[in-house]
Amino acid sequence: MRIYFTRKETSLTQSILKFSFFIAFLITSSISMTAQNASEAWLYGKVTTWDGDIYEGQLRWGKEEAFWTDMFNASKTENENLDYLDNDIKERIADRRNNRNGWSTGRSWGGWVSRNISQTHHDFKHQFSVQFGDIQQIKRKNSSKVYVKMRDGETVKLNGTGYNDIGSKIRVYDPEIGKIELDWSDVETVDFKSTPKGFKSEIGEPLYGKVKSWTGTYEGYIIWDKDERVGSDKLDGETRDADMSIEFHNIASIKQRGNSSEVTLKSGRTYRMGDSNDVDNGNRGVVVVMPGKGRVVIDWDDFDEVYFTEKPIVPLKSYNSFAKPERIYGTVKTEDGKSYTGKIVYDLDEAYGYEILNGKVKDTEFEIPFRAIKSIQPRGGDESKVVLKSGEKYELDDAQDVDEKNTGILVFDKDDTDPIYIFWEDVELIEFK
Repeated sequence: MRIYFTRKETSLTQSILKFSFFIAFLITSSISMTAQNASEAWLYGKVTTWDGDIYEGQLRWGKEEAFWTDMFNASKTENENLDYLDNDIKERIADRRNNRNGWSTGRSWGGWVSRNISQTHHDFKHQFSVQFGDIQQIKRKNSSKVYVKMRDGETVKLNGTGYNDIGSKIRVYDPEIGKIELDWSDVETVDFKSTPKGFKSEIGEPLYGKVKSWTGTYEGYIIWDKDERVGSDKLDGETRDADMSIEFHNIASIKQRGNSSEVTLKSGRTYRMGDSNDVDNGNRGVVVVMPGKGRVVIDWDDFDEVYFTEKPIVPLKSYNSFAKPERIYGTVKTEDGKSYTGKIVYDLDEAYGYEILNGKVKDTEFEIPFRAIKSIQPRGGDESKVVLKSGEKYELDDAQDVDEKNTGILVFDKDDTDPIYIFWEDVELIEFK
């Protein structure tokens, strides 16, 4: 039987075919771009030793950090912002933090420089947390101190005491030599470089999925137990029959079962596993990295289940997608109806968009870069409403950045030498540009 098409039907058929090919092209291009971007998400760089040897290739920090979006943590050795405060303001802040005296009625103060005041009288030093993609170079000074050069060339002095990122072994996957594992004492500098296009990782693919918890559902890249983050990493535990060590690329889901876990493999087999911090209440937290929004660290008590998927919606960032650092800029509105616009130093500490705001919802920790935040509104001293530029809204508490322990705001409304200081209790709203 022959089927004949009229000229009109033939034209319609051709249009449908063209549209189908166009959709297929878009899907293929999207998958190709996602795969390409994912290939450039890996840490990459050059490590120079004290003996002058050079190794270059994919990097892994200890057994943990492997991506540009992973966090480098240390503590700042000094706080130069204290130079803008007089003794009275410092003492009032310290009294509040130490719960010795309550606040007297605060007001905005014009800052003035007092460089003879000791910065060690009270502890105003803060944690330094930044994504690896914001760093240009790390130079080791000694076993616990480093100089970190940011992408704009500014150098920050840091102390690693209490953090494992300074002191960790560094793995370099040199394409000519293979895997080299360097002790921290051997390292002089680490210079970060763009990951080559089409790069194929030596350690498996990133873990991606959806996590359900008592505080909400989060989708993104998964870091299990604040550690495992690629398919070749292993989930350790015991069943009633044997010890097990399962590579994550074989796992479909993990469900919390009190002090154990129900682990389902992609084949459909399911095991009850326990007796390991990977699968019981010793778990340090399930991290979900949400590109452009920050990340959440879900405590084991809040965690319900995770489903792993193989096709990420949003690719991880490449090194080239990190812009040069920009100062935090915005408007601070106070309770007495005044507004101050300019460069902002938040909590007498965070001054750049790459720096991190910390807060909690129940036992779930939020770590949000300031460049992702639209506004912060204090709520009665105990918490703050944080609105992201992407539209998400969170009521965060139990952290200095968002409660009454916040040490206040500096606003450089005219120049870089004479800021306005605003006590946290006077802040009504901060809107970021």
